[in-house]
Amino acid sequence: MLQPRLLPKVLEQINTDGIKTTILCNVNGSLISSASTTNTTSANSSEQQLTYQQHLLPSQLKHLDKLVAAIAANMWYSYQKAGKTAFSPSPIEYDENGNVIEQEPQDQEDQLPPQELKCLLADCEYGRMAITGVSRNVVLCVCAEKNVPFGLLNKKTTVLREYLSEPFKIIDEAIEEEEEEEF
Repeated sequence: MLQPRLLPKVLEQINTDGIKTTILCNVNGSLISSASTTNTTSANSSEQQLTYQQHLLPSQLKHLDKLVAAIAANMWYSYQKAGKTAFSPSPIEYDENGNVIEQEPQDQEDQLPPQELKCLLADCEYGRMAITGVSRNVVLCVCAEKNVPFGLLNKKTTVLREYLSEPFKIIDEAIEEEEEEEF
C-alpha cells in the first residue's frame, strides 16, 4: 500500500548518478511529492559545476519543483494528445473543450496497434528531463544534469514508474468506481 509520508523517500532513491530532482504531480500540474538533492559534485570534472540549484534557498527549491511540475504535466498532456492524433489510423476530432469526439469503430484489419507515449525526454538549458505517466492522473518527472546519458535517465524513470504504477492504478480504479456509482 502507498503511504504518503514515505513517498519522498521512494522518489529520493533514484537521485544518484547526476539525477537531481524527482517530481510526482497530477495531470493538472499540482505537486504531489518531490525529492531533490543539492549535491553539486560532478563525475566528469574536478571542478564543481554551477547549476541553477546552487543559487536557490530550500524554500525556493520547493517553489521551483511546483513550477517544473506544472510545465512537465503540460508537456506530457500536449505530447500525449499529439501522439494519439499522429498514430491514429483515422483522424481524431476534438470538441471546443479539447475532448476527443467518439467515432464509429473501423474494421479491425485496417487498424494499426495502438501507440502510446511511454517517456518524453527533453534536453534543456540546465540539464535533462524525463517525463512519463504513472497512471491516468499522475505524471512523473525526473530532472538530471547535462552529462547524464538519456539511456540512464530513461531506465531510472521507467523503473520508478513501474514501481509506482500499481498503487496509483488501484487509486484510479477506486475513483472510476465512485464516479460510476454517482451516475
